[in-house]
Order: sequence, then C-alpha cells, then structure tokens
Amino acid sequence: MYFNSDSDSPDADKVGLFLIYYICDSNNTVSLSTLNTQFKNKYRPTQYDGSTVNAEANTPVLKYNSSNTSYEFYAFETGSGVVEAPLYTYQIQDNPAYLSVELTYDETNKTINMKVKNSLLVVIAEQTLVLHDDFQPSLDNNYIHIYGAVSVQGKNYSNIYWSDLQYCGSLLCFGQ
Repeated sequence: MYFNSDSDSPDADKVGLFLIYYICDSNNTVSLSTLNTQFKNKYRPTQYDGSTVNAEANTPVLKYNSSNTSYEFYAFETGSGVVEAPLYTYQIQDNPAYLSVELTYDETNKTINMKVKNSLLVVIAEQTLVLHDDFQPSLDNNYIHIYGAVSVQGKNYSNIYWSDLQYCGSLLCFGQ
C-alpha cells in the first residue's frame, strides 16, 4: 500500500496514518463507499472538519450492519498501547511524503509486523501492531482486511482533516 502526504507546514502539522481492520473469510464483502459513509458520519461530518478518533482497547471504532452481516472495525494497537490522535498508527514526518507500508502476519505472536519505506524503498520505521484480545483465527475467520486513512491536524488551525478510507489489502492468518 502507498500513502501520499503533501502538507505545507511540517513543523506545525501532525500527519498521522490511521489503520483499521476487520476479520472475516477470504471474501472482502465490505462496500468501500458504505464504509466511507460510516466513517464520515462518525468522524468527518464535513469534508474539512473532522473529529478525533478515540480508540479504546478491544472496542471497535466503527460498527455497522448490512445484509444481515455485522462489520466491526478495530484500530490496531502499537507497542505503546491504544493509538491516539494526532499520530494514530504511524506519524508521517516528511512533507511531502511518499511512503509504502508493508504488513506481514506473525502467526506465532498473532501480531502484524509493519515496515514503512521511503520513496527509495529504504526501511525508515518498523513497528509491531497488535490485534484485539479476542482475536482467534479459524477457517471461518482467517483473513485480516485492512483499511487506512490519513489525518492532518495542526496547532495553527482548528479543524481536523481526514482523507477517505482506502482498502489496503488483506493478510491470511490461518491455514497458510
């Protein structure tokens, strides 16, 4: 997955990558437009004035039902615990930034290893992402589907900007 951050003031801006996930079978049945509608309704009521995501441990940050299916989206936790505003899962420090993020599932620890690379594909950061406590992969729930959004917040302005959520891909976590 690739993310692009282009902000004019790297000293005043706090640009954070926010990654969320849900667990299901191999089929990604989530409609991206429906998910973005849910995200906008909760965290971005207007295009340029969003609100802070207050993630709690083991609690979905987004939930909705569609066609008799319940979708629960969790924020990854990091080594320091539950992600928080304004940096969330990863602080994007360079503006403009052209980053690629590589995620791999660690079956032994049931965690996600994240590597962030710059435009030259040099690893500039590594981090372990933790899944919610009830996570137990099975044949019925063996894929982690990941979505990401970028948030920009600054001390020189009062609004919070959120990009649309983007589908980042999936990881097979059982039956490899």
